[in-house]
Amino acid sequence: MTSRTSRRLSRSPGMLVLYVLLAALGLLYVLPFVVQLVTSLKTDPDAAAHPLSLLPDPFSLDSYRRLFGIGDAGDRCPSRAGSPTRCS
Repeated sequence: MTSRTSRRLSRSPGMLVLYVLLAALGLLYVLPFVVQLVTSLKTDPDAAAHPLSLLPDPFSLDSYRRLFGIGDAGDRCPSRAGSPTRCS
């Protein structure tokens, strides 16, 4: 073996540990965004009962319907003619 090959082999376990650590930190960084996205696909009672569950049961798009004002999904503020809609 040449000295270059032996140097590469001696650094491999350290690099492997570094990559495993970086992958774990990356997952910890992304996890809150994944939880928030999955929670947006839950019903309000399911989100309140199981806030950290990664499986929405039942799957629901009601929060997006409410966000974009599509259909009759949840509470919306009534608009008055001539005045801007304002929820209190």
